[in-house]
Amino acid sequence: MPIATRYVLPVALVLFLGLNYAFLSYTRPSALNSVITLNQHLPDSTVNVHLSSDNVSAQAAPVVFALVMFGASSATEGLLALKTALMHVSRPTEFHIICSEDAPPIIQEKLDLFTRPAYDISMHFYPLSGDMIKARAKRAGVDTEYSAGLGGLVKVFIHELLYNVDKVIFYDTDMLFLVDPFLLWREFDQMHDQQMIAFPDLGPESGDAEICTCVMLLNLKAMRAADFMPSSLSPASQKASISPPAWKAMNVDPKRPQFGDQGLYWAVWKHRPEFFMHLGLSWDMTHCRYSYGLSLADGDDSMSEKEQGAHQYDTRNAPERFAQLFPGIVHFNCQPDFPIVWTEPKNSQRPRWGPFVTIAMQYKWIWLNRGLGDAHVASQVVRRNKGEWWWDEVSTSTSSSGNKAGGMVKRPHQPHSH
Repeated sequence: MPIATRYVLPVALVLFLGLNYAFLSYTRPSALNSVITLNQHLPDSTVNVHLSSDNVSAQAAPVVFALVMFGASSATEGLLALKTALMHVSRPTEFHIICSEDAPPIIQEKLDLFTRPAYDISMHFYPLSGDMIKARAKRAGVDTEYSAGLGGLVKVFIHELLYNVDKVIFYDTDMLFLVDPFLLWREFDQMHDQQMIAFPDLGPESGDAEICTCVMLLNLKAMRAADFMPSSLSPASQKASISPPAWKAMNVDPKRPQFGDQGLYWAVWKHRPEFFMHLGLSWDMTHCRYSYGLSLADGDDSMSEKEQGAHQYDTRNAPERFAQLFPGIVHFNCQPDFPIVWTEPKNSQRPRWGPFVTIAMQYKWIWLNRGLGDAHVASQVVRRNKGEWWWDEVSTSTSSSGNKAGGMVKRPHQPHSH
């Protein structure tokens, strides 16, 4: 190769790179700096971008749920509610099932069908008798004549039963998740420190039938700190519960509240709104209001936001963050003739959400075997000594003995895992 050519090529290459550097520095300095900064801070290991599920699980805290299942029918109905959460969730989960003694075997039978979940699943059963709920309700001065019975009334005591848990998503057994529950879980980030509870409502003038305690974000720790439910065990020197003044102010008889637990929650929400946050209606696509106009059968997949907005109805004065709703959770309520709502054949045949019901019913539990073998399902039936079931018992006993309230832990059976 001639000497001239031997030197010209390297010089040309240097000039080319130099001109490109100058061009980027002048036209896109931020982009260039970003690339330089990124290269300076990325460790060598990031060349391999494949993340193991171990790494993902280690970084992701679980999404925590609470459900109430009293009776075999309720547990059977709740299986689909539970399954759809597991179908869509993108991280570990922790379930706290408040139930009758016959519920755990029904759930466990399905859990035993899969052993290789994508993320760890932790299942905790809290079997309660009716007398246990009645005793706590009596100490609070509340009762119910509503059709949901004691299984509904216990929803005002979730924070007291789960006294080792900080916060949960509560949802009813007749609901199906259509999206990742983590999207709902991150709504906790929107709550300020004083807010304890979020549920759907139709605006500040909503009556007790226009809120829904079917799905709630519950800051259990804050509810305990505020003594959300009163107790005759509480010492006279203790700060008074916020609920009895609200029931009185809103003319709610705590022994006969309209809609059971919902009437009790409603009165406190109405009287002390600073403790509550509105939860978007997308998380309660209620059959009672025909899902606010949303439907699979309404137009095609190219519908615009404006068009859907024109089809939405009955949202009234709900303080939605965004006008356009989406089906986050579909709620098959207002169907009292069926103890297990999924046995109502119309639910799988209706064009509104029928295909989703069919998918939920026919999706195999074994199809939750979709992990790498490094995540597991663990379950336990929680057993506690008498006098250790409820927060009012634990907090007063530990205070009187000079111990720190909340230091007592649950005494579960040996976990069942696979």
